[in-house]
Amino acid sequence: QNKINHLQPVLIYVSGDDYWSFLMIMLNEYNKPISCSEIQGGPYGGPDNYDDRMEVESNFCNIIDQQNINYFRIKNIYPKIDSDHVTDSPTMHDSISYHITIDETGKFRTKLLDSVRIKD
Repeated sequence: QNKINHLQPVLIYVSGDDYWSFLMIMLNEYNKPISCSEIQGGPYGGPDNYDDRMEVESNFCNIIDQQNINYFRIKNIYPKIDSDHVTDSPTMHDSISYHITIDETGKFRTKLLDSVRIKD
């Protein structure tokens, strides 16, 4: 990733049992972290996550262009019939999109563009 002004962005992938994400950390000229933002993921981040009641299928895209990040995610939620089976069709669709700008000091400024939830 190219520098933004005098700052170096670094992408890091972290994961656990029910969590994963991509973090962007901004480093100053001394390679010290000055800010951080989760640009994708979170609890049950996807692409396919499960709990006792549902299965979640996620599709997502991040477009990083200099100091701008556009993030899009669509989740399809399938209820479980029993412990091994889910319904054939999702009963809920959840989408979100937002725009992140990294300012000259390295701070992340996030603006929600759209958020839609549809229940079938």
